[in-house]
Amino acid sequence: MWLKCNVDEAFHDCNHLTSFVCCVRDSCGQFIHAQTKWQRENMTVLEGEAVALLDVIHFANVTRWDRVSFESDSATLVQVLSSPDHCDSEFYAIVSNIIYQLSLHSNFKTKFVR
Repeated sequence: MWLKCNVDEAFHDCNHLTSFVCCVRDSCGQFIHAQTKWQRENMTVLEGEAVALLDVIHFANVTRWDRVSFESDSATLVQVLSSPDHCDSEFYAIVSNIIYQLSLHSNFKTKFVR
């Protein structure tokens, strides 16, 4: 059975906060888990999307979930995860960590959703 994990982030510029949210459902659509977190830090939209995904991948690993499809509304992030070209920036440092974590779990995958 595959789990579907929708991941997103939001920015609150006036408070310098970035919040992360995920919702996990099973293959029948039944609710499994949801979580929210926030960080007092300004980051770019791509960095926020990447940090949110990395955090949820760590959570899935700790809870020993198998077969997880992580869904993001960031086409850029999902494309970069399968690209061999990475620059030297904070965003690509996070992406490298995501790629490494995904390589440890063959049953974890990422997918773009609108």
